[in-house]
Amino acid sequence: MPAYAAYSDLEESLDADIIAQLCGDAGTAMPGPNPITTMALERATGIVRSYIRVGGIYSEDEITALNNAGDAVLKMLVVDLATEILYQRRGVKITPAIEQRIKQAYSMLEALRDGKALFGSVTSNVAAGTPVVKAVPTANLGWYNKVSNSNFFPFRRGTVYP
Repeated sequence: MPAYAAYSDLEESLDADIIAQLCGDAGTAMPGPNPITTMALERATGIVRSYIRVGGIYSEDEITALNNAGDAVLKMLVVDLATEILYQRRGVKITPAIEQRIKQAYSMLEALRDGKALFGSVTSNVAAGTPVVKAVPTANLGWYNKVSNSNFFPFRRGTVYP
């Protein structure tokens, strides 16, 4: 499964020197793209997929269409999570600005999972964020703490007024 973001997207969001330092193992910088950045982008893609497929709101075809269209939100989520993976791999303290981006990414993923947010280019799922409204049948009104509607009282009579 290809990643939803490329190394160039990661480099647009995070300085190339920082990425190289986070990827290098022997005390030397490892410029990208490299296997470590590829791994981080693929893992981040897996995390994003697990969130957006949970509620059944998005089909495989829609996710593929989002990826092919280069959806900015999809790329942003993958890049921010890949950044977190790179920092965790190195064991370096995450800066407050990047930590804020990561928190926002997880918040957005939870909103997408719960139907509180939608990808803008998927028109077939507009109803996913709309709450479902159900009416209570009159036979069940007695169960909802309305004493006058319970079975202990006769049915209400209609008024003679127009």
